[in-house]
Amino acid sequence: MNEKILIVEDELQMLRLLGMTLQKEGYQIAVAQTAAAARSQIQAVAPDLIILDVMLPDVSGLDLCRELRQQRSTSSLPILMLSALGEVTHKVAGLKAGADEYVVKPIDAAELVARVVSLLERTRRLRGEGATESMVVSFLGSKGGVGTTTAMVNVAACLTVEGKRTIVVEPRAELGQLQTLLGLSAATVRARSSPLTRREFAPRQSPPVSGSTRPGSKRCRPPQGSNLTCASRPPRPRPSWRP
Repeated sequence: MNEKILIVEDELQMLRLLGMTLQKEGYQIAVAQTAAAARSQIQAVAPDLIILDVMLPDVSGLDLCRELRQQRSTSSLPILMLSALGEVTHKVAGLKAGADEYVVKPIDAAELVARVVSLLERTRRLRGEGATESMVVSFLGSKGGVGTTTAMVNVAACLTVEGKRTIVVEPRAELGQLQTLLGLSAATVRARSSPLTRREFAPRQSPPVSGSTRPGSKRCRPPQGSNLTCASRPPRPRPSWRP
């Protein structure tokens, strides 16, 4: 285990007990006996989890917990709060301050380890550890949207050729030319449940026209194994106004 745990506890005997228990489990341990020392350790060590005592000599553990939750760098840092105060009102106050767990002293070593393991695992799931980073690129037309879809498809095609998974979204499909540029019918796009292959998403200068006999033109040939059909190019919409 490479996780680093910061233990904030003013009682030296309890501090040693907690540290030895977790160190045997393979965790890296950092310690602090005051809130001021805890702030310095957080900056220096960047712990993966904090075990925080409620009663500290300089600042209350509740106040320190609230402070950490308000800072962006520590807002999602898992905090296990320890206290000799076991009343329901005390537990509620600790959880409202931002603690993920509230444990009453004295705590059994096996229970402490189980809670630490569970809290770290829960945090990893919530943060989506191992997930790949993604990027969102938006295209906004400054002249009524002319050419926006073409630019979007060209960029997506280049990324797809490089082996990157690309999702193309046109919220108002009726106003754009996404289906035409990809050579797909509206029915095919709505019925399709799987992503386009690299071959299907190859960039094209113009959609194929079924039965074309112009010199140098190619007849429409759907990719092998696909359920795509050839369709004539749809007529260009005429403006309803006159200059």
